[in-house]
Amino acid sequence: MARKLLIFDFDGTIADTLEEGRKVLNELAAYYKFHSLKKEDLEKAKGMTLAEFIRFLEIPKRKVPRILSKGKRMLRANIKNVQVIPGMDQTLFRLKDDGWRMGILTSNTAENVDIFLQAHGLDVFEFVSSVRKLTGKHKHLRAILKTFSLLPHETLYIGDETRDVKASNRANVPVVACTWGYNNAEALKCFNPTYLANEPHELMDIIYEEEVSEIPG
Repeated sequence: MARKLLIFDFDGTIADTLEEGRKVLNELAAYYKFHSLKKEDLEKAKGMTLAEFIRFLEIPKRKVPRILSKGKRMLRANIKNVQVIPGMDQTLFRLKDDGWRMGILTSNTAENVDIFLQAHGLDVFEFVSSVRKLTGKHKHLRAILKTFSLLPHETLYIGDETRDVKASNRANVPVVACTWGYNNAEALKCFNPTYLANEPHELMDIIYEEEVSEIPG
């Protein structure tokens, strides 16, 4: 196999944190005085980049790091109640059984991820790498390559947000954009992901490069 390591995003890709995250965000909105995210605005938000989303909610940029840090701590209280994206657990177990090495790169905390993985019995990952900021995943991807002595084409990043695709492109790492998470297919396609997946089971074909073609530019 050409690829030796699969790297997964967490929120929206493995864990269905969308609704729990929205609740946390709205609690923070009341405290920090920015707009809440209503259910009727979710579809609109799925078409936005991170910068557009921050502007949409009118969150002051200087407060973003503080809000992010507090939000992660608040999410921890209910992380055990967050469910796995339907079908993702079966896909992960199959990949593990087939001998794939896998890790997680996320802007959530390693503690939150570990609690979630233990709660759902997902003991399939070699590492969890946490990014403190909402940006900067490209640097962590490069660091992972260096740690494992891998070339970019020997890895595959799997994420659900436009910033995941942008980070992968900056690190020259092939990326699967998953449409079941925080961004929709239209938004993801704008940043030219290597592959697009609409269901977790499609990852198997992509990873094994069976009957799949790259997205045309």
